[in-house]
Amino acid sequence: MRKRYFSNVVAAGIAFFIVVHTINVTGQNTLTLDINRATDIIGKTIYGGLLEHWGRDIYTGLYVGRNSPIPNTLGIRNDIIEGMKECGVGVLEWPGGCFSSEYRWLNGIGPVEDRPLGDINEDRMNGNGMGTDDYMELCNLLDIEPYICCNTVNGSPKESAEWIRYINDNQEHPEWHVKYWHIGNEPWGC
Repeated sequence: MRKRYFSNVVAAGIAFFIVVHTINVTGQNTLTLDINRATDIIGKTIYGGLLEHWGRDIYTGLYVGRNSPIPNTLGIRNDIIEGMKECGVGVLEWPGGCFSSEYRWLNGIGPVEDRPLGDINEDRMNGNGMGTDDYMELCNLLDIEPYICCNTVNGSPKESAEWIRYINDNQEHPEWHVKYWHIGNEPWGC
């Protein structure tokens, strides 16, 4: 496999060298790309991102709360939404690797004012301000695939199964569906 890859790289390099050295630099050249004749398609989910509850990644970064003077949709900054659309993000992992090891999804559903307080301050800006419903709405706003990391440290398989049912069988939001789930990148602890 490695040998084949190396020979392909060498062949591509030789082809590039030949093309570069045979172009007439004194004349005009035209290169036309016809996307209708493309033979390979790169799935949009290869271009993804990670939302993790660390630093300003979510709180005061992406998520400012619904009552913020910063222009927002459902508490999520409008400029960040537009920037993510412009970047072509195709999939977005949440609630992160280490943080997911302690995240209790039931604390992040329902009206924000009814959710348990977060750890850092009294405005639910650490863990429960942006919950499952908010994340799913963000994915809908961006037209991207959600990618959820389950709690495997102090959560249970039953809790994860209930989370899957809450999202994928949600009668209020039949448009919600998560096909990418995982168990955290650091289940041994951070």
